[in-house]
Amino acid sequence: MGCNSSTATVENCQMEPIDTDQETSTPLSKTQKSADVTSNAWEIQALNSHNEFRARHGVPPLVLKDEITRKAQAYAQYLTENNLFEHSTNRDNLGENLYTMSSSEPLTNKSLGMDATQSWYDEIKSYDFNNPGFSMETGHFTQVIWKNTSSLGVGVAFSDNGRRVVVVAQYGPAGNVMGQFPENVPPPQ
Repeated sequence: MGCNSSTATVENCQMEPIDTDQETSTPLSKTQKSADVTSNAWEIQALNSHNEFRARHGVPPLVLKDEITRKAQAYAQYLTENNLFEHSTNRDNLGENLYTMSSSEPLTNKSLGMDATQSWYDEIKSYDFNNPGFSMETGHFTQVIWKNTSSLGVGVAFSDNGRRVVVVAQYGPAGNVMGQFPENVPPPQ
């Protein structure tokens, strides 16, 4: 298994699944630099968008997990502070999708949770349900709807000038496990 090393604005990595049942499911509340929306609002947007897409495929909804959210938030801040866009190397077997946006003017987008999730889900256009498996072009989509994934954490961070934002979504247990695509990536109903 390996990571998507595409230079597009979103990335995904496949990992072995873990059990995340010990974590709590209350979203964190924290204020971000830029825009007039809190990170909590983006977390809820991302959760609702994920669950809307997952319902289309008949898979169970996700819940936000504090521990995963803290990790995703810390990593989003690290990427922004260091002007990087790459997968974390130590995420305790969590799946991960990344999204970034930049502008010549400060960003005020209030729908980052929805926009990021939509961009990942849009890869459905390239997924072959008759030949299920991992593809670099569809790994974000398959992680979003992966049936055995039950938990989500979302981090959002802006650059100091507000012109770049990074969204990190982390998933537990991770999806995109080789040999498990047919039962975890059902077609829309």
